[in-house]
Order: sequence, then C-alpha cells, then structure tokens
Amino acid sequence: MHNYMKPLLTIFLAALMLATADAGNPDAEARVEPKLATMRGLTKDRKWSELIAQFKNEDIAAWKDVPDRSAEAAALRGKAYIAIKDGVSAEKDLKLAVERTPKSGERWHELGDLYRGLLANEALALAAYDKAFAYSGKSLGWLPISATINQASVLLKQGKPQEARKIMERYDSSDLVQIAPVWGDKMRTLNEAIEEKLGSSRLVIADKGRSDYQIVQPDSYPTPAIAADMQQVARLLQTAFKANGAELTVVAEAARDKTKPAIYLGATAFARSHGVECKGWSFVHKTVGRDLIIAGCDEPAPGRGPNTSKGPGFNRIGSAKAVTDFLQKYVGTRFLFPEQGGFLPLSNVSKVNLLTTPTIEYLPTSRIAVPPDLDVKKTPSLDFDITWPPTVSFYHLAQNRFPTIDATFGGHTWHRAVPSTEADFAAHPERFALLGGKRTMTGSEAQIQFCISNPEVQELLYQDLEKHFKQGFQIVDLGQPDGFRGCECEACTKLYGTGSDWSEKVWILHRNLAERAHKAFPDRTVALVVYAITEKLPKTFNQFPPNVRLAMSGTRDHELATWRNFGAPQGFSTYLYYWCPNMMPRYFPMRTPLYVENAAKRLMAAQVHSIARDGNGGIAYGLEGPTYYTMGRMFDGPGTHTAKDLVIEYVSAAFGKAAPAIMGFYDQLYNSLEIYARYMATREDGWAFKDMYGRGHKHLSSPESIIAFLYPVELIQGMEKQLALAEKAELSPKAQTRLALVRAEFEYLKGVVNAVHLYNAYQISPDAASLDRLLSAIDARRSAVDQLFAKGNGLKGWPFTLFPPSGHSADTLKLKHDGYQEPYKSSFLNWDTAAKRNAPLPNAKRMIAGLTKDTLTLDAPQWDKIPPQLLASSSTTTNVRAMYDDTRLYLRFDCEVPPDATAEAIEKERVEAYLMPASGSRVTFKFSAGLKQASRTQAARGLIEDLMNLGYDKFDPLWKAEWTHAAMHDAKANRLTVMMTIPLRSIPPAAVKSDQNWFVNFQRVSPAGTSAWSLIPGAAGIEDPRSNGELSFNSDGTATANHPLKAEREKIYRETFETPAEWKEQIAKGPTLALNGWKFRADPTEVGTKDEWFKPANNLESDWLPIQVPTFWEETEAIGKLLGDGWYRVTFNMPAASQGKTLQLMFAGVDEQAWVYLNGKLIGEHSEKSEKKAYTALYDEPFIVEVPANQLQAKSPNVLHVRVHNRAGAGGIWRPVHVIETLSSNGSK
Repeated sequence: MHNYMKPLLTIFLAALMLATADAGNPDAEARVEPKLATMRGLTKDRKWSELIAQFKNEDIAAWKDVPDRSAEAAALRGKAYIAIKDGVSAEKDLKLAVERTPKSGERWHELGDLYRGLLANEALALAAYDKAFAYSGKSLGWLPISATINQASVLLKQGKPQEARKIMERYDSSDLVQIAPVWGDKMRTLNEAIEEKLGSSRLVIADKGRSDYQIVQPDSYPTPAIAADMQQVARLLQTAFKANGAELTVVAEAARDKTKPAIYLGATAFARSHGVECKGWSFVHKTVGRDLIIAGCDEPAPGRGPNTSKGPGFNRIGSAKAVTDFLQKYVGTRFLFPEQGGFLPLSNVSKVNLLTTPTIEYLPTSRIAVPPDLDVKKTPSLDFDITWPPTVSFYHLAQNRFPTIDATFGGHTWHRAVPSTEADFAAHPERFALLGGKRTMTGSEAQIQFCISNPEVQELLYQDLEKHFKQGFQIVDLGQPDGFRGCECEACTKLYGTGSDWSEKVWILHRNLAERAHKAFPDRTVALVVYAITEKLPKTFNQFPPNVRLAMSGTRDHELATWRNFGAPQGFSTYLYYWCPNMMPRYFPMRTPLYVENAAKRLMAAQVHSIARDGNGGIAYGLEGPTYYTMGRMFDGPGTHTAKDLVIEYVSAAFGKAAPAIMGFYDQLYNSLEIYARYMATREDGWAFKDMYGRGHKHLSSPESIIAFLYPVELIQGMEKQLALAEKAELSPKAQTRLALVRAEFEYLKGVVNAVHLYNAYQISPDAASLDRLLSAIDARRSAVDQLFAKGNGLKGWPFTLFPPSGHSADTLKLKHDGYQEPYKSSFLNWDTAAKRNAPLPNAKRMIAGLTKDTLTLDAPQWDKIPPQLLASSSTTTNVRAMYDDTRLYLRFDCEVPPDATAEAIEKERVEAYLMPASGSRVTFKFSAGLKQASRTQAARGLIEDLMNLGYDKFDPLWKAEWTHAAMHDAKANRLTVMMTIPLRSIPPAAVKSDQNWFVNFQRVSPAGTSAWSLIPGAAGIEDPRSNGELSFNSDGTATANHPLKAEREKIYRETFETPAEWKEQIAKGPTLALNGWKFRADPTEVGTKDEWFKPANNLESDWLPIQVPTFWEETEAIGKLLGDGWYRVTFNMPAASQGKTLQLMFAGVDEQAWVYLNGKLIGEHSEKSEKKAYTALYDEPFIVEVPANQLQAKSPNVLHVRVHNRAGAGGIWRPVHVIETLSSNGSK
C-alpha cells in the first residue's frame, strides 16, 4: 500500500459499512428534498454565504436513511465552505459525502481538490484522486481525466516525474485526439512539463522532430536473405522516427559517424562487445551511455523439405521483434493489420510504403526517450503461433505470432519417418499394419497405419527425430497416424505386454523414443502428440523424460489440468480451434476480446509455449481486428495487459475521432457474440453433449438458428447506427481506409443475416410474399459478392487484400461449398432462385402416380387402387388420379355433375392439366379436354425464348402434341369421367425416372364454377407455377425425391467407394438374389431388441413403413432425423434351383453399427464389439454376413431383419446390399 493511501483507510472502511445501510424511505426523502432543492439553487447562483447562513446548523449526518441525498447535501455545503475559505468545515462535510457514497468517483474528486488546494495536504489529495479514478474507471469523460491530471500534477510538484509519467500513461496519444480539446490541451501541456523534468534523467533520442541519432546495422549478415530482411527492419525503425519529424540515417557499422550517438540494430560488433546474446525470439533493449542497442537473434532456418517439416523456411529475424516492441513502448507505434500475405519473407515488405500504409499507425510522440539505465532482456511466452498460410510480417511479430523456425509441427509424423510410396509398400509390406488379415497401405499420408512391433519401423521413427535434430531443429514432433488403427499381427498384440490397449502401446513407444533422443540430444525437445488414442493418461509409467513437451488438441481447463498434474517437463504446445467455425460462415467473427484475454491467461498459466491455430486462424480483420490484437498482445506476458485497455488502444489508434462510435459498434457485436465464444464454439463446453441415452449430440446443428440468435434485427440496426455515425466523423485517410474495411465486412455479414431472418420467417409462413422477399435477399447477397470481385471494386489503400481474403473466390464467399461444420452447400443460400420462383411452395399438395404395365382404359380396374386427389373450391366434387408406364402418362378426372345439368352445360365442362416436367424450368404444358373429342386442346408456355415476341411467357395454342382423351357421362351416377393419355415423347424430357417429381396442377372449368387442385394465397391463379403441387413417380412413396442428402450420399458413394475386387468377381459370376420391398421401423428408445422385433411373429404390418435401400433415414419424410436404433425387414423366397445353397449378404455400407437376423436368429454383426473399432470407423466399411444353408427356409418365405444403431448424423443402410449364392451343401456352385 502506498503511504499516501493509509490516511484514508479509516474513511474508506467506514464508507463501506455505510454502503450497506438502509437506502432510505419515501417519508425521509420527502422531508429532506425541499432543503436539498434550496441548496441546489443557491449553489447554481453561487450564493455561498447565503447557503452557509441557512444550513450551517443543519445536521446532515442525521440523514442516515437517505445516504445519496445526505451525500449530495454534504458536498454542496462543503463546496460553499471551500468558497468562503473554511477548510476544516469543508473537510468534515466532504468526508461525510464520501462515507455516504463510498464508490462515487465525483465525491472522492471533490475531497481531493480540497486537500490539494485549501488544506494543502498532497498525500491525502493523491489518495483521493486515486480513488476517484478507480471508481469512475478509465473513459473519455471529464472525471477520470481530471483525476489523472491532478494526481500527476501533484506528483510532478513533489519532484516525482517518473511517477507522474506513469499516471499519465493511463491515456496515450490516440486518446488525446478524442477527448474534449480543453482536456487534451491540458494533458499535452502536462506531458511536456513531465518530459522536460525528466530531461536530465532520461535518454532523449528525438525531441520535437530533431535527433542526432543514426541507425547502425551490422557490417555483414549470415545470409543475403537475412540482410534483405534486416533492411526492412531498419526502414521500419527509420519510418517511425520520420512519422514524428525526425530523420535518422541508416548506415553500416563500419561507416557510422563516431561523433554521434547511435541505435545499434541487430548483431552488431558493438552489441557483442557489451555482452548481448539472444536465443529464439528473445531480444534486448539496452543503453550504453548515449547509445542504444536493439537486438534479437537473426539466424537462418534449419533445412526444409518434404520429409522434414511444414513451412516455407522463414528466417528468424529476432531483431524485428525487438524493434516492434520498442516502437510500441517508446514511439507510439501501433501495428493494427498485416502488411502482407502468406509465404512471403520479411524482405517483401520493401513493396509497402511503411509511412502511409493503413496497417500501421504512428501516434504523435514529440519526445522519444528511454530510461538512461535501460537494460531489458525479454523472452516471449511463445515459441510460435501459426496458422495457414504461414505468414511473417511486422504485425505478426508485434502480436507474438511467430512462424515456426526451428520447430516441426504437424502432429502425425509416422508417415514422415517411414517411407510410404507404393514402391516402399511393395518392397517392405511388413512395415505396414496388418488389417483384416492383410498388410495394407490406404488413406492419405497421415492416415497410413504401421506395424510398430517391427524393429525397422521403430528405428525409422527414431532416425526421423535424429535427422531433424542434426539439421538444427530444437523441437521435433512425434505423433501416431490420424484415424489410428492398431496392427493386428501377433507381435503387435504381444508388444509391451499391454494386449489390446493400444493407447498404452503408443505411449510406451513414444516415451522410449523420447528417452533415446534425450541421451543423444539433451538440449532438444520432443513434442509428443496427445490426440485420440493418446488422450488417455499412461498407465505403465508416471513421468516423461525431461525433454518432452506435450502437443495438445484440447485446451479447456480440465484437459490441461489433467496433463499438468501428470507432468509435462517442457510445457505444452497445442492446436487452438478458436477459428474453426461451428455453423457460422468462416467470414464471421467467432471470438471476443474478453474471451481471448481469459484464454491467453489460461494458456500462459498452463505453460503453453507454442500454438497452431486450426481453421483459418482469423480472417475477419474488420469485424474481429480488436480480438486478434488483444490475443496477440496478451502474450506480451502475464499481467501486462487487459482486454479493455488493448481494445481501447486498438480502436483509438485505428479510427481516431470515430473511435467512440466504433467502440459502440464493437461493444454491441462482442456482447452478443460472447455466449457463442465461451460456450457454443468449437471444442467449448457447449459444443457437444450426451443425452440421457448416452448418445452424443452437438448443440448446434444448423446455421439458421445460431445466426438468427446471435444477430437479432435490433443488433444489426444498432451496429448500423454506430457505423454510420463513425463514417460521418472527420478522419485521416488511414482511418477512412480502415473504416471501409469494417463497412465491407459488415455489409457481407448483414447480407447473410438478413437472408437468414427472411428464411426463418418463410419457414413459419411459407407464402408467396415471404418467398419473394427471401429470394430477393438471396439474389442481392450474391450480387453484392460479385461486386466485391468486380474489376476495380477492391478496397483501396491496402498493401494486400484483406477482404475478400486473398485467395478466396466469389463462390467461397457465396458459401457454395461445405466446410468443417459449415453445412452451406445444400442450404437455402444456394437455392436456384429462378427455379424456386417457378416451383411449388413447400406446403403445396403432393400426389403419387401409380406404375402400371398395362395399357389403361377409362374404366380399367387399376384406377381403383390409386388414391384420388380432390379439387377444391366448387359446389360439386372433382377427383383426379395419375398413372404411368414406360411411354405414357395417364390422368383420370371424375367430375360430379349436378342432377339437373343440361346437355349443353355438360358439354361446356372441361378439365385441364398443367405439367411442368423439368425442375428449374418455367416450361409448362397445358392439356384441356371435355366430353366431346373436339374439346381437346393443348398449349405450351416457355418454349418461345425471344423476349420481343408477343407470345413470350404466354401459353402458345399453336404448340402441337400427339395425345388422346376419352370421356363418358354417366347420367345415373351424375358423373363425368375424362381420361387423358399423354405420350411422354410429346413432353420433354420424354421420360420418367422412378425417383423424379414433376410440378403439376389440375383444374375443372364448369358452368357451376371453377375448382383447382392446388392454389396458394398471393399467387396469380392456376397458371402461376408457385401454385403447382408435386407429382411423384416414386411408386411406393418412400424416399422424398431430390432430398439434399440423396445427392450427397450418391456423390460420396461415387467418389469414395470402390467395390472390393473379390465382391466384383462374385457378383459377376452370380447367381444373385434380389431383395425388394424393404420395410422400416424406428426405435429411438432402443426397445426392439428386448421386445424381440427380429422375430417374424412379433411384427404387425401396420408398425412398418416402406423404405428404399440404399438411403439415409432422413431421406424418407415419414422417418426424418433419427438417433438410436432403426430396424429393417425384408422377405425373400429361395428359388427351387437355389435350394441348399449358402448366401452371402454383402453390405457395402451401414451407418453406423449393424446386427443381422434371419428368421428370428442373430446371424452376424458389424459393431464396435465385433470389430474392436470405434463406431466412427464402421460407417463406410463394407462387410459380409454369411447365411448357412441350414438356416434358410425352402418352402416358406425367409424374413431378414437388420438392426442399425446410429449415434450421430445421418444413419441407415446407405450403400447397396448384394446377395450372392455360394457353395451348396454338396460343394457345387
């Protein structure tokens, strides 16, 4: 505690006690309010003596039950006493005011003024001003600024300029341009006075644009590339001084002017002679007399290559880090954005005008000075902080985002150590894992599995470590393959005596390799990967060798605590998933300054020394720039910064006079985003959970819900107001350029958010007006993205493109592709809007066309099996049915006729069919017919493409089609029946697919009125395509046609699955048996096994739905999303020629686990238990179930049941099932 704080301790404790007192009551308030009003009036009129005369004897201390009012009254009377020079009475009243409102910064400030002035007690004044600032908090308002000025003034008067300067550092140059001019002038004047006082006690390098200093570089560098990099470091230092009016020359050490002081940059002979040595990213700031040394470790990277590590091989330019930190601390320089993109060396910054670039702000610093005894050596908390693409810039170095120089980082390394080409596999199959009875080498490089009991494999893994260490790497990673699968050979099973515990086997192997490396290279580090099977603690040993660092993928507190307790001698490296989107577009902000402040604190406390940012690492510099700045600067060291101070620093420097409005913009954004950043984002506590059945789920499953939640309309409106206000401010060209970036990213975000809100509204009310608004928003968003990429439309003034991010295309910004937890490809954002405008709304009617093999007549019995569809809005009923065969579509209309209808009226009756076969096309065919043959007409719309043709987009009656109709009037039944027979060749595309939908509508025009099958509010009648319903040619009505999962399933099957060669041979030889008529029963509560659904006798037909195989469950509308069990049933008969044969059931893929029953008995399974694999490895794995001949029924149907268990995502038999006859009981084929 400062000495000047102690005298007020008693006051403060008493104030805290009073703070808990009764807050008052209405009677007491009514009693004192008239007195207080009088005191206010006298104070306003500055009638101090009159106020004292009236209220001198008022016992304000007795107003205990109204503490706020008693504090105000005491303060008013105290001011009056000050005015009449009665300091003792004033102190009594102002102390009372503080006691009654102990957290009022204003009351403490008034007390400080009294002590500073009338009572001349500087110690108490300092204490009071300190409280005033603490309780008001830093802001741009008068109170904290005045408290700061007054406190610093007292300290300066006491001859303590260093302490005064520290107080004034609460506000930097960027703050001064925003506060009221009168306060800004006062702060500048006081700063100058402090610096003047410090003149003899500080080493002044530049003052008011003048400097005698020169920048001295080494005479030589280890490589020409390092020399080129260091030229840019010297230019940056030179430019920062130039921005403050001082011109410094850059010279080689041998050519320096020995009569002038110098800033020695890098590994100069002068620095070496004064004991300056640096390793890694450590750096030195050191004064020697009037000279200043700024130096770090400048060295080439160790060898790079395809079998060594990732990265482009940047040089380590530690002196660049030394300079950026020096400029931030002493020269008012702020590094706000990257100056260049990925893969470029620091020397490439030569293309950037460092003075005018908007990536850097040079705050006015009239005097640049350092302590005369400056001697700081700092080692940053991190060895590296990387993302993709690898990038080095002054911004990255200032933010502690160092590239990998002498460290390898990738996680999966076995394939790097063991040669894994096809030729290597052919030459050494024994090095590769035995899986399913054979040595295999499949998957991507990082997924190749190895036989770790093989001595050659173990030796190659060690040689990989050895090679890298000999090349100069300090940290080398070691990690098992992705999607790990243990080798099934006998030697691996016996390895280390751990049986099937592969986690322990890998830990023992890695520990042994690390121990061996420590003996040979005791000063190097091996980073062991904690991932998947190695996320379990070792059981057979309780400590790692001293050279081990653990590479984590989970950094929540409990994850880090588990391994810290076990022991990580060299700390941790980790993947961070902060910018892996979870249902959010990758171009949206994902984290907040408050989140990354806490994250950085946790990571430093846990001894995390290196970071790899998974995902994009953060690319929304306009909307998330303060977050990136905060995270980087937090790694300056524990206790160095807070998010609040860093965001204020960033915003003030970046946006100048627009800073207050932009702070409001960011505050609204981050306050809304906080719950996502802390809880919902990838790998946070709310990312996933298990339900009461133990099944895993993700809290977020669709972008539409989370985007609407995080970005409500009022938030977008509020942010827009703040941004518009900022754009009206008088700004520098740099600030305008930065603000344009914020605007561009915000407009992109708004485009997505607006479309999401309109989509959700459309889901609630799927009418034509809602659809029109939604489709217009989608089109507008796409057009806006196209404009971003239009020639000449890029953001001006930037040294490289920040938005749209460099390397990203219009399609990626339109979200046309899926990414990890970015399911946008099939979302509404990628609708064919033209097709949607011509398609039925989702609540449109649907009918199924029955399949027939016979040529139909008007009264064919097949019509009775087809459910009729009712036409609405008429006093008489009308039904329509549809059937089809390979060449024709049949439509039959049954029209009720009024009993008193005349022959003339009946002849005026007609029915109409509107057929739109091609999805996305507006081409419609109209067929009309009545009782007489002459009534038949046809027309087509959309075949005329000439916009100038008067028939464009109208029904053309001249279009001809070959079709027939039959009609019959049944007078007794009062019914008119009309059947249309339409050859498919008359209607493009002249064919019907069994899973196809047409958009159709039907109408009856009658003297009694008009009736239509499908009409929607807001549409323009029967001819409006939006009124159409769907006609499905999927004759069993199972899977929903054109379901997005269907296209995805078929694409995955087509591109990733190859039927095993032995299957192909067997299928080709045959004979095969077809399984038709699959049925399905959902079992989400998993009771089917207990209730024995697999027994044919326990099945009621009504419990089962028809389903297509293969499909995902969700493709069938009646099933939808389902987790848990789903049961399949199908019956088949064994042909006479197949009696005594054995069957093989070949399942190409079941998502996820399967149990197969025949005639009530379990005959096989493909499960975690049977395969000894995680369920995530089973869903795309083909398998065979053998059906013995003695279990097949020859004279009655066989009943096959398949129970499928699905824990997450889509489930079901999603690839084909083949049934092959194999050897008969006597051995013949």
